[in-house]
Amino acid sequence: MKTEHIIRVRDVGNVWMQEHPDGSLTPLPKGQTDWAAIDAKSEEQLLAEALSDPDALPLTDEQLARFERVESKQAVSIRLDEDVLDYFKAGGRGYQTRINAVLKSYVKAQTARRQRRA
Repeated sequence: MKTEHIIRVRDVGNVWMQEHPDGSLTPLPKGQTDWAAIDAKSEEQLLAEALSDPDALPLTDEQLARFERVESKQAVSIRLDEDVLDYFKAGGRGYQTRINAVLKSYVKAQTARRQRRA
């Protein structure tokens, strides 16, 4: 059975963060890339080296088609009734993602409702 790994990465205040399925974020580890050596190479050299690496072959059109655009999120402070927050937290990690999904569903329903009226 083939296991599929999806990694979502985003820039949060000039820090690259990995977004986990539960919505939590962790900083990506610092690399040890020799940027001066890379800058000294031509585009042709870099392309040849990249294509010679069997673990880093270019993605096919089919693979690229499976990518999904992830909307960026904005950190906000919001006041919720205690019972509402307790309900979502009772579901475990990812409660903020679940709250966002409920709000997104509401926005979608209201938008459709307004379009039907127009």
